[in-house]
Amino acid sequence: TFNTRGDTIYYSRNLQVKGKFSELSTGRNKLGIFSAVLEGKKWTKIRELRYNNEYYNVTTPYLSPDGKRLYFSSDKPDGYGGSDLYYCEWKGDYWADPVNLGPVINTKGNESYPFINPAGELLFASDGHPGLGGKDIFFSRMKNNQWLPPVRLDPPINSQYDDFGIITDSLMSEGYFSSKR
Repeated sequence: TFNTRGDTIYYSRNLQVKGKFSELSTGRNKLGIFSAVLEGKKWTKIRELRYNNEYYNVTTPYLSPDGKRLYFSSDKPDGYGGSDLYYCEWKGDYWADPVNLGPVINTKGNESYPFINPAGELLFASDGHPGLGGKDIFFSRMKNNQWLPPVRLDPPINSQYDDFGIITDSLMSEGYFSSKR
């Protein structure tokens, strides 16, 4: 995910990328979120999100359109299930502590691939909410500072296979998503 200027990226990768295969393929080489800044034609200032941890994954980042919140998925132990959605607020020079999106969004299953459109509405993938099979894409928005119960998107977006990773325009009339069809 990029900021609006396109000069900062947040991305997922394994915590360790250098070394012997046997060292890299251990169960403790989890996914983490990293950032980089574009200077000229080179990505520099590669930094690790301070919440990365060798015991759980922190992945699928999405930066809100205003750049003030970084949404992501993590299977850290304080969640509601497998992987939950969280966000961190930008405090001027650091990301504040992660906030879980709560039990309306998160389930005992796995929630991931958050996307926030310009209206502040949330789209995400889940295999814990009732769906058509595997992961499905859901929509929710805030009302009175509470998330509304997620609504599954209809076919042809969702299918009996895993559907995830959606990005749309502000009207949800055009976009892209991933599927395991």
